[in-house]
Amino acid sequence: MSRQNGLNLPTMKDIAELARVSRATASLVLNGRGDDLGVRSDTQQRIRDAARQLRYKPNTMAAGLRGGKTKSIGLLWSLGGPHDGEGMARRIARQFSEHAYVTYLADHMGLWRATIQALEDFARRGVDGIVIQAGGNLFDNDAVRRLLAGFPAVVVSCSSVSELYGCMVDHVIHDRGQAFRDAAEHFFRTGRRKPALLTGSIIANQPKVDAYVARLEELGVPASAIRLLEAPPSTPGVLDAYWADDITHGLNEMFPGRPDFDALQCTNDETAIAAIAWLSRRGLCVPEDVAVCGFNDSEFARFVQPPLATVVRQDAETARLIDQFMFHRLENPEQPLQAGRVEMRFQWRASAGGTASAVAR
Repeated sequence: MSRQNGLNLPTMKDIAELARVSRATASLVLNGRGDDLGVRSDTQQRIRDAARQLRYKPNTMAAGLRGGKTKSIGLLWSLGGPHDGEGMARRIARQFSEHAYVTYLADHMGLWRATIQALEDFARRGVDGIVIQAGGNLFDNDAVRRLLAGFPAVVVSCSSVSELYGCMVDHVIHDRGQAFRDAAEHFFRTGRRKPALLTGSIIANQPKVDAYVARLEELGVPASAIRLLEAPPSTPGVLDAYWADDITHGLNEMFPGRPDFDALQCTNDETAIAAIAWLSRRGLCVPEDVAVCGFNDSEFARFVQPPLATVVRQDAETARLIDQFMFHRLENPEQPLQAGRVEMRFQWRASAGGTASAVAR
């Protein structure tokens, strides 16, 4: 057997010799052009049998370099933070595998340089399309925009259209706003009038903060009564680390005495659990004294005491839309822009106080 790339892999020459045909004929048949060029059906079958016997796998990267499809997608995602980024990436890759597509995964880390490097690598691989999770100002970069424009299909997952910076691409808005509005309304309907929001970074979570505050103000809670609490990570420059010690230290600094809030929305479940422990050490009960809600619906949220109210990300629906948009674009490259929205959902549990029916939707 011939050696290819230093490995004992079957080549077109091996298949042609076993099937007793020319390499050109073997190549045409295995590329689906046998009928077009009048190759006899028994000869085509002999070539396919030879390829199967030798366990021949086509070089999809070479096909991409020749302008054909590589049956591959580049997935550029943020794998950091308290949310399950790896789990979401796996959901998307699993959807693509059902189309017999391979997924190349890279972590853009919210950085232009890492994003550009990954896109350049995907271009060298000749991937058929790109799925990218927007965030911050990733798209406000000429090199990123130029590279994205070179791919046949691009689907972006974003929290709002503003993250696209005007890029005309297929996109799925993974909206956090409604869930935060619903959580704010639940607190209000159950009698809480001194609400707070706790985060590691207000800037990084601005859409969540804005939705929470806006709904409270609509319900009549004055801005002066809404506390925005920031307990940043102790490691400088690390916005995706949410350590219990940092949260505890921040709360101790802000509230040397009794805290002046009766409801606390947190921007992830880890922060909420740390806050509940801190409240307990201060002699306060959840939800009797302070109602608490997290975000991300982590696996453990149901099992803490009291069970943690949270925001469900609806990742399965988002992955389904991304898959739908990608393959519709690949099959219909001239179609109009595709835009979808998936709203995350407030999930009532006992830590939020009241009952599940406090907010009707």
